[in-house]
Amino acid sequence: MHLKIGTRASPLALTQTHIVINALKHYFPHYEYEIVEITTTGDRIQNKTLYEIGGKALFLKELEMALVNGEIDLAVHSYKDVPGALAKHFTIAAVLPRTDPYDCFVSNKYKDLQTIPAGKIIGSSSPRRRALLHHIRPDLVVKPIRGRIETRLQKIRDGEFDATLLASCGLSRMNYFEKLPFYQILPVDLMLPAVGQGAICLETLANNQDINAICQKINHEPTATLLTFERSFLKNLHADCKTPAAAYATFEGNKVRAQYMLADFDSLKIKFFQTVANLHQGLEVGLKASKYLKKFILT
Repeated sequence: MHLKIGTRASPLALTQTHIVINALKHYFPHYEYEIVEITTTGDRIQNKTLYEIGGKALFLKELEMALVNGEIDLAVHSYKDVPGALAKHFTIAAVLPRTDPYDCFVSNKYKDLQTIPAGKIIGSSSPRRRALLHHIRPDLVVKPIRGRIETRLQKIRDGEFDATLLASCGLSRMNYFEKLPFYQILPVDLMLPAVGQGAICLETLANNQDINAICQKINHEPTATLLTFERSFLKNLHADCKTPAAAYATFEGNKVRAQYMLADFDSLKIKFFQTVANLHQGLEVGLKASKYLKKFILT
């Protein structure tokens, strides 16, 4: 069988696609695997924030069109880039084991977020990171930054920004840590992760039973269980890329500890919610958290 795997054309996306292929080869060593690189609208437009040009869905649009047109059999995504609700003819057929979910503070001059001097400029276009930064370090200046990892790191080297925040998993997958002068992995109690951060997922056509059965072979059920708690929250918020929201679920014995955050767009109000629930309560807990937090933020 010949599998056509769609991916964004960035170095990180291609690295993640090879991770997927290696996982599939364990079960299907005799298949042929073809990588189809697709440049998305979100990749092409780098001089505007995502919420100015249409949101995170712009990282999926061209890949989903390729699925519909039969140009690819499955698409590889960073799960944090997938909106809370997909169109009904698409599905997430598998999620790989989550690795590092944390954010990372990166600077050429300063060793950590706690001690960087007041007034310094942090590059981040993420409403979630902006809200949390305003909460823990309101004395810092946050300005938008877009682009691939290397592009953002070069802006730090050039002095355009004093520091930035990046997903630790991306830095790890691209072997960047050894190249960084200063970095700090930020704990969850300081910087609650984005929904799905650290996980790779496979999107397919919902009615493509053969491809979905193949993808299911590499689905990591424990990760899928935890992400139900996170993505249910995102879906029930009816959130878009302007929404400063975060969610992170972990196993605690035979239960799940789920943590949530919601802020208003101006980062003036921020509220947290945390609970421990049974493994099968992801949909219920996500809904409960969204209702609870919206009550405080939207009133």
